[in-house]
Amino acid sequence: MQTQTEYLHCHVGRIWKHRPPPRGVGSDVYAICGTVQAGCICSFGSQCVDAHSAEELKEWKERFEYRQKKIQRAAKLYGKSFTDQLLDKLASSNNPEKVNNLNSK
Repeated sequence: MQTQTEYLHCHVGRIWKHRPPPRGVGSDVYAICGTVQAGCICSFGSQCVDAHSAEELKEWKERFEYRQKKIQRAAKLYGKSFTDQLLDKLASSNNPEKVNNLNSK
């Protein structure tokens, strides 16, 4: 049986044509590179955090939605992730500075 992490990283049946979108930001932040839009060559190349075409931007948004759906399915299959459990515990704690162990009550 797959672990939650393996499940989230598996893209069976999906073929992506462009480089992956930047991590840690929502799809509303994705944009087309201003340098490329101006008709120039981006000096950051594949390390640029902006899309280099409308097609790449569209795929990034599709990937974001795909990943969000996988995260929701993983939560149903495997339960909450360690991070989500810790955030829940932190949010409900009277002493958030002391939250460091999920096993304590």
